[in-house]
Amino acid sequence: MRGPALSTYVLASASDGYQVVFTLAELDPEMTDGKFLLADRANGKPLFGRVGARGARGAVPGAASW
Repeated sequence: MRGPALSTYVLASASDGYQVVFTLAELDPEMTDGKFLLADRANGKPLFGRVGARGARGAVPGAASW
């Protein structure tokens, strides 16, 4: 990853207002050996957000989950 892509980011927001920002470099397996998990299902069933909107859960080992 080079150039403008290095300044691109992902903003993850939780239903309780918690937010976390990751640069693409932090999520790129070629740039880091860190792990990141994003799930949209649990036990084979879709996760749902507020008022039936589809939701997701994220986790970074050693950091907070949302």
